[in-house]
Amino acid sequence: MTAQPLEVDLNRVVLPRNIRAIREALTPEEVEVFTEEIESAQAYDLSQLLEKWWMHAVINLSPGAWDEIAAARKGTLRTVPIEEVLPELRGAW
Repeated sequence: MTAQPLEVDLNRVVLPRNIRAIREALTPEEVEVFTEEIESAQAYDLSQLLEKWWMHAVINLSPGAWDEIAAARKGTLRTVPIEEVLPELRGAW
């Protein structure tokens, strides 16, 4: 049996899902809001709150991600026909 090489995506952001890592990825203004939300949250809300801020932190660390989100909201995001992504679907409909 041989080991298969792993494909590594160098653009993929790896960020631990903990308060310290999230806080370090936020702007000072975001840290204030994050801290207030975490400190005010009920225990049963913490998991969902951390997930929300973790996603925000990952976007902060992903070059161009906020620009892509803004373009999507404006309806100007570059799109690609599904047939280019999955050629086997060409002519399926």
